[in-house]
Amino acid sequence: MVIPACLATLGVVTYLAYLELKDATEAIVQARKSDIQEIDRIAKEFDLSREQRRILHDEITGRSLSIDEIREIAKEISEQMPKGGKDR
Repeated sequence: MVIPACLATLGVVTYLAYLELKDATEAIVQARKSDIQEIDRIAKEFDLSREQRRILHDEITGRSLSIDEIREIAKEISEQMPKGGKDR
């Protein structure tokens, strides 16, 4: 079977687009891992319980906040909310 040149070109273009998308997806995953690690460090810095960590997550999800802003929210949570007993 002979594949027309335009279909072969389309296949190459599609494959290249797939590779770019794959690279972009991997970059996003790595960025998210880095963000999560930074949030974990902040949670440790303020000795947040699981419940407080959950509240922090809910407060920052979907918002474009700087690390300093997230740190400030974590500080407020740690100061304003008492820690639970077995939640840690």
